[in-house]
Amino acid sequence: MLPGVGAFGAAMQQLEERELIGPLVQRIDAGVPFLGVCLGLQLLFEGSEEDPGACGLGLVRGDVRALPSTVKVPHIGWNQIQACNCSELLDGIPDESAFYFVHGYAVVPRMPSAVLTMTEYSGVSFVSAVEIENIAAVQFHPEKSSTLGLRFYRNFARRAGLPTRL
Repeated sequence: MLPGVGAFGAAMQQLEERELIGPLVQRIDAGVPFLGVCLGLQLLFEGSEEDPGACGLGLVRGDVRALPSTVKVPHIGWNQIQACNCSELLDGIPDESAFYFVHGYAVVPRMPSAVLTMTEYSGVSFVSAVEIENIAAVQFHPEKSSTLGLRFYRNFARRAGLPTRL
């Protein structure tokens, strides 16, 4: 699991300085279930407008772009997710359920099939979750999203073969 709050470039620098990139990528390549949360989602991508010179992990093709200036940034608060694909991660979570967000950037994957959920914020749609094989990641914060956030974590734990007594 890779949670995160902060800036793209600084987070990648910390992962590099702590020599965590290699082990992280090796575990994901070995098929270990992975979950990214918020900045942990964004770091999976190739790069970000937030720090144009910084490379991301590149595990998901695409980039991270600033939310448009037409919306209040950062986006803070509850918004609904709309499922784009079926996934056991969404078991017991009704479509249009609300989750808690805090972010100013959104991912833009190159593969539409990677999009698990979308969210609309003040007329702007953005990808709020991706899933590719053993990689899952969300822009929202399940830990701040009440019962449904716990359900999401329980679903991930079950998929990863972990105890689900949350």
